[in-house]
Amino acid sequence: MICKILTRGGHETYQAKNGREALELLENDEKPDCVLTDLSMPDMTGLDLLSGIEVLKLDVPVVVITADIQVSTQKECYDRGALAVINKPLNDDKLKDVVSKAIG
Repeated sequence: MICKILTRGGHETYQAKNGREALELLENDEKPDCVLTDLSMPDMTGLDLLSGIEVLKLDVPVVVITADIQVSTQKECYDRGALAVINKPLNDDKLKDVVSKAIG
């Protein structure tokens, strides 16, 4: 769904099945303008992905998408380097706006 929204907006997208695959893509020289991740994923959480991106010292804006509305969860995302946190259910316009700001 997210890829369809962004593709319609003129963005090129790549998809990973889980956080581990996303991190492997990033380690193998895939240089996206922005990473979008859910917090709840199989194999590796979005927080783990944020930590992995930090360990690799990658300079890429990360947008976290989550159904968790707790302030403490949002704070942890920001503390681990997230540029933005978007709560579910997704609003197409909000998603496009946040991505546009993330990629400048």
